[in-house]
Amino acid sequence: MRLGTVHAEGLNAFLRQARHAALESSKPTGLIVVMGNEACDADSMVSSLVHAFRRPKVDNRIILPVMSVNRCEFALRCEVSALFHAANIDIEALVFQDEIDLKAFHASNALKLILTDHNKLKQEYEALDSAVMEIIDHHDDLGAHTHVVLRDIAFKRTEKGGQALVGSACTLIAERITEYQPLEATLLLGVIALDTMNMDPKAKKGTERDLAVLNCLDKLTLVPREELYAWLVHEKFSPENWKQFTFNNCLIYDFKQFEISATKYGCSSILVPLSTFWSKTTSPVEEVELYRARLNLAFVIVQSLVQTSDGPERQFLLYCPDEALKEALTRFLVEDTAMGLTSVAIDSDVNAFNQANIAMSRKQVVPLLVTLSTAFFQGLPSLLHHAMTIDKKIDAPPPLPPAFQATFTEVFDGFPAPLSTGAWYYHYEANGSHQWRADHYAPQRNNFCSCAKPGEFSTCELYFDPDGLYIHFPSLDDCCRLCTAESGCSPLKPDWLLSSAFTRSPGYDIIHGRKCYQYCTPGAVFNDCMSFDSTGIPCQYSETATFVKELTIIHNLTFTSWSPKLTDHSKHITLAHHLFYKWCPDMLRFVLDVISLYNALNPANTSDDIGSSVYDPLPPPPFPSEVHATFVETYEGYDVPESTGSWFYQYHRHGNKNWRVDHDEPQNNNFCACADPNTTSSCSLYFTNGNMYVNFPDLDDKCCRLCDATTAGCGVLEPDWLSASSPVSTGVDMIDGRICYQFCTPGYQFLDCMSYDDYGMPCRYSETWAPSSDTLIVHNLTFTSWFVHTQAPSIFEIPDTCNQDCPNMFPMCMAPST
Repeated sequence: MRLGTVHAEGLNAFLRQARHAALESSKPTGLIVVMGNEACDADSMVSSLVHAFRRPKVDNRIILPVMSVNRCEFALRCEVSALFHAANIDIEALVFQDEIDLKAFHASNALKLILTDHNKLKQEYEALDSAVMEIIDHHDDLGAHTHVVLRDIAFKRTEKGGQALVGSACTLIAERITEYQPLEATLLLGVIALDTMNMDPKAKKGTERDLAVLNCLDKLTLVPREELYAWLVHEKFSPENWKQFTFNNCLIYDFKQFEISATKYGCSSILVPLSTFWSKTTSPVEEVELYRARLNLAFVIVQSLVQTSDGPERQFLLYCPDEALKEALTRFLVEDTAMGLTSVAIDSDVNAFNQANIAMSRKQVVPLLVTLSTAFFQGLPSLLHHAMTIDKKIDAPPPLPPAFQATFTEVFDGFPAPLSTGAWYYHYEANGSHQWRADHYAPQRNNFCSCAKPGEFSTCELYFDPDGLYIHFPSLDDCCRLCTAESGCSPLKPDWLLSSAFTRSPGYDIIHGRKCYQYCTPGAVFNDCMSFDSTGIPCQYSETATFVKELTIIHNLTFTSWSPKLTDHSKHITLAHHLFYKWCPDMLRFVLDVISLYNALNPANTSDDIGSSVYDPLPPPPFPSEVHATFVETYEGYDVPESTGSWFYQYHRHGNKNWRVDHDEPQNNNFCACADPNTTSSCSLYFTNGNMYVNFPDLDDKCCRLCDATTAGCGVLEPDWLSASSPVSTGVDMIDGRICYQFCTPGYQFLDCMSYDDYGMPCRYSETWAPSSDTLIVHNLTFTSWFVHTQAPSIFEIPDTCNQDCPNMFPMCMAPST
């Protein structure tokens, strides 16, 4: 197919001039780069190209489309390469990401960025955050670049993950153009037809907005829509083209990287069956593992889409070396989503499926993973709750497997030590090897390590062998023997809990979103505990001891991965024998070390406030820009029942400012009582559009406006409402097992307080007031979850019934009850 050279003359002239000005002339004083996503598919390339070509110039800045892939990889985009060649676009005039140093332009304050087809810069460009000036996208808003006011993100978050409001970013670009040139109309139509599968109703990928744009463009294109679509589909799915692809080519063809709570994963889209993809190499597991390790990913997803005589078909593959994580992901995707996954045999080291719901592309799957994984990947002790929570409990602790490896986050309660991480390697044969290695990464504060080298906080490795414990500092090339097995320094036995008089702690803990049941037994110095989820996978190992009055230390290793396999165990466990050459100078003084270090950092005082004898907290952090939280609502000094509720919060300095607070029945909220003092029915407070509204959804959606934002107490809390008000630290509470530091500041009517744990996670919001000289009331919202993610606009939409003022307006209506 050839579209003629005359139509490309204007676009090619623009591309050549922009490339010359940006790369070949003296460094420009201003550059606006338009760039698509890292997969650099047809939608990304064409949307960035056409938007740069048609966007008006600003202050004589150069406008340059940049293809977000290296030039050598362009040929892998078969349909785009074919389309550009057919359109006679000068490929040599295009600028690819490996041909321009965007960081250098940014360093000289010469760069501005417009993102199309994505809303978060990829990792290698994260430092360019402040340069982003506009976003045009149709994927789930990842909450990045919150300073950007021009955010056209056509995506709606739903309980099932989310829904794109248009099928293609090119639809958003086309909607901005009032008069199309034939070539750009052809480019846009071709991509929109591809992305929506030409509005095939079975695919469910197109919307009314896509159809309206297609109908408009169809009148102006150089090739009829049906003919152009059929040709592009052939080029995109051509078996001959894909036959030339290597295994690695397939992985990088349409690859995107995502991140949840600092845990990264990758998702590749391919256009051949999984069996064809997997057979492109003799060692697929090794190659995908190399790919995963090189990018430092937790897991890799591959989604396949092929065209058959019966229509499009999808398949789904998950590779994850961590067995616990793989099991959790698989269980969630199979049981708790509408993907319609049925297992298919590919390889024992991967989980592969046929996917019945072909409409669920990567765009829909990624938001689903966010709903599962925010808490699971957090890597910190957490009260967050998600779909992995299991109600079944186990009655006795399971034995440890004979071999395993795990990673963990290490924290101390009651002891001023920084958070650190580490790993366990374990091998215990009944009639053979008994070995255990525990790595504590810098800036560790492990007591055994302190015995060997007091004051040394570099990475420390503990080797428990049958003849004793060895301490190794790899960065110092130093190793010593600390104690013998006879003195208690030996590997844990697999049944160390079962063989003792263990006790089960009451209730359970929510750890990384899992219900975990704890079992404890007295150790030589500490009370040693291990908690497991209902499948028997360990959640946390902890040690607790009370040394002196008001000094109870809890040492937690919270597992972030657990695999019942041990890779190269001789390397992981027996290294100490090659390094051992001396006894440690101070054997088993860890109890004294704990007490002396504690006393050195915390001089004795007579205060009963545990906060003053444990830790001097950091100032309260500001709220994130977007938050969803749940809480338990209680009153002290006021005889009303406990209730629950939710917060939805959104605050952008130069954008939307909304806050909604839901108080579930039987609520006793004062604002709700202003609107209707005779009900405890569920009540929602909307702080939006410069007003506060009170809504009773279960009372025929009754609603009224209580006040406007100019009235003190009726506006949206600013993120730094507490940190910017010179708050007073008022002590420490133990809330749901967390040490929480409270800060207070005088509010309009009450003393307003917020408490946070060591990681900046909110514990509780409270208001205190004294309606009389002998009465003190404390109103507490104790948080049971705290999710930082983008809020759907519909959350803050007030009901249609909110069209009148309340009979009693605030503040005249407010009279705290006793």
